[in-house]
Amino acid sequence: MKIRTNIFNLLFFITTTHFSQQPVAIKVEPPNWWSNHSFNKIQLTIYGENLLYSNLTSLSDKIEIISIPNKNENYLFAEIEILNSAKPDIYNFLISNKFGVDTLKYQLFERDTSQNIHNGFSVEDVVYLIFPDRFVNGDISNDSVFNE
Repeated sequence: MKIRTNIFNLLFFITTTHFSQQPVAIKVEPPNWWSNHSFNKIQLTIYGENLLYSNLTSLSDKIEIISIPNKNENYLFAEIEILNSAKPDIYNFLISNKFGVDTLKYQLFERDTSQNIHNGFSVEDVVYLIFPDRFVNGDISNDSVFNE
């Protein structure tokens, strides 16, 4: 009877530790954003493990979670809104399921509002490629002509 109990406890332990794991956030895309950006509603892609039954919670009132349109075991997509009152800082999210919690840090940078730093495409960006004219036959001895 004692052997059965030990085997049952071992199987129970293996099953619960294998199938019931807390969420783990490995990476988030985009890795950061800017405060006071004209696009303040963005979609985060969170890569990790055990995300299928997880929830995402913002620990700041400056970032609101609008929806979580899709998730699976390794990805969680979250649509968030960054309020204009959000200052450049590191903001925390909680990813939780019934087995545990993981913290995700997300950074907002200060937006550079300097003028004339983004010039766009100009003449200096053009690279002129010079190709020899390969259609003018300068050496007929290297021609391979078939059916003549």
